[in-house]
Amino acid sequence: MQRYQLSLEKANILRQRFIDGQYHSWLLAKELRVSTITTWRYKREFEKIRAEYPDLLTDFGFYPGEPNRPHWETPKWIQFSYIMPALLSEEKTATLETSKIFEKYHQLSSDPYAWKTFKYNFVKWVRDNVTLTPQKLLDHIAPEDKGHYGIGGFQMTIDFGKFQKRCHLLNKAQHVKRSLIE
Repeated sequence: MQRYQLSLEKANILRQRFIDGQYHSWLLAKELRVSTITTWRYKREFEKIRAEYPDLLTDFGFYPGEPNRPHWETPKWIQFSYIMPALLSEEKTATLETSKIFEKYHQLSSDPYAWKTFKYNFVKWVRDNVTLTPQKLLDHIAPEDKGHYGIGGFQMTIDFGKFQKRCHLLNKAQHVKRSLIE
């Protein structure tokens, strides 16, 4: 709960008093020399933990995360949120080039964001709205390219690392043999 900027010692004292049932916001504020608003906010946070995560109330390092705030519904944002799905559906590759998407967005929008604002909003929008589904590379490789070859009914797997070492040793041996002959 870093947003209230209270030291860890004071936050732990507040939590312990809440667990013990001795939480009095005004007295604690006076004792710890913090504002009463801060003690009220912590009490509200501890009540939320007790209601939603009762087993984690005694875990002094646990504070529930805050949900992401929705973006303000400005005309630019509404237009941006309508344009982005259409632009991303046209993308054929897995990598998104922000500068190219910005150029397309700039052409389609009547009131576009500037580059810096667009980039920030675009990354945030992609994180919130796009689900990445990685594809397994091995599903797209043909069986004959996987390193397994059938010879006379037997399966043979090629270890390319050992193959390279053997070729290197053979090249060295041939070089030494040539130098002895010459």
